[in-house]
Amino acid sequence: MPGHVPAHPLFDMRLRLTPELEALYEAEHHDERCLSIQHSLVVGLVLYNIHTFTGALLLRDVFEISAMLRLVVVTPASLLFLVLLPRLGGPARERLLVIAVLNAFFLPLAVFWTSTDPNSPFAFAEFTLTLVFACMSLPLRFVHAAGFTLLAFVGVAGVVSTKPGLSEDVVLAFLLQFGTGCVLTLYANGRTESLRCRSFLRELDVRREVVGAEARSDAFKHLSHVDALTGLPNRRVLDLTSERWFAEDRQLAMLMIDVDFFKLYNDRLGHPQGDECLRAIGRSLQDLAQASGCIAARFGGEEFTFLVQGLSQLEAARLAGDLVERIRALAIPHPGRSDGLGIVTASVGLAWVDHPRVSSPALLLATSDEALYRAKRRGRNQWAMADALKAEPPLEAASV
Repeated sequence: MPGHVPAHPLFDMRLRLTPELEALYEAEHHDERCLSIQHSLVVGLVLYNIHTFTGALLLRDVFEISAMLRLVVVTPASLLFLVLLPRLGGPARERLLVIAVLNAFFLPLAVFWTSTDPNSPFAFAEFTLTLVFACMSLPLRFVHAAGFTLLAFVGVAGVVSTKPGLSEDVVLAFLLQFGTGCVLTLYANGRTESLRCRSFLRELDVRREVVGAEARSDAFKHLSHVDALTGLPNRRVLDLTSERWFAEDRQLAMLMIDVDFFKLYNDRLGHPQGDECLRAIGRSLQDLAQASGCIAARFGGEEFTFLVQGLSQLEAARLAGDLVERIRALAIPHPGRSDGLGIVTASVGLAWVDHPRVSSPALLLATSDEALYRAKRRGRNQWAMADALKAEPPLEAASV
């Protein structure tokens, strides 16, 4: 979604978007607006110049001047505007558009005023058509349409009031006709501009809802993949990653890590302190995982898991030793130990496979768990490597 979407978009009584929103609208709809104006101007120019022929019938005394203004002034200027249109920014484009329709309106109006042809009053209908074109076909932005309509009505009122040969009844009829045309076209323009603004605001609301839904989805997805206590990936991530890595058929090692005497730690210091101990171990494991390209996950309770690709058996064994030493180096006091060591340690079980496709994630996990309990039986605070992977995982692991 491009650009910043304000929290409370509004438009004012003149049907203008706030400056920030107008800039956003222009950035997104510049090409669409230019193309719409170009189409309307081409059609308008064709119809505008058709009225050159009506001038030969209704304004015969000033026909040459009328044709010259249409064909030599208004039409070339409009074509130049069409060429420059895509290069203009929004405010400049809309202002020049107003100037263009003012010229197209007032030049024929001046010719109409100077004509003494008895048929000239019949040419008056053209000015209402120009008004319709400006306010409804282009259409001008509402504030510009209001200004143009006001100037057009004042100009028409001045011309018909001072044009020789028009009776008071005709003048009044012209003013009523043109005045109602002004009201109608400006009302239609306002409806169009209101619809434009409201449609854009609804579009922004939908975008905000989509962005919010995506953010909530990402947050839920993140929560479903992260252990709430330690911030490490959880068992779900471990399972998905192991399945993906097994399919790649590269050397794979799984290390099961269990905090030694953790129940005694909780019994002596309490569960809040136990949680803090697990957080500290989780941070240390995450640092090592990021440095070595491993996946460190919380398996559950006081157990953690390391999954790593591309290590030889010797390199995996060194990593197991590093894990034991890293947790011991945290020097977290453990007053509940019966062996007199006095700090928190961990035992690590290592299972390694050279060709994962001959095995399975479940088998590798069960084998690393078996190796972990071998390290426990040997006295804890150490690591142990599993034997070669068996054809089937053991049905149950011994408990310590």
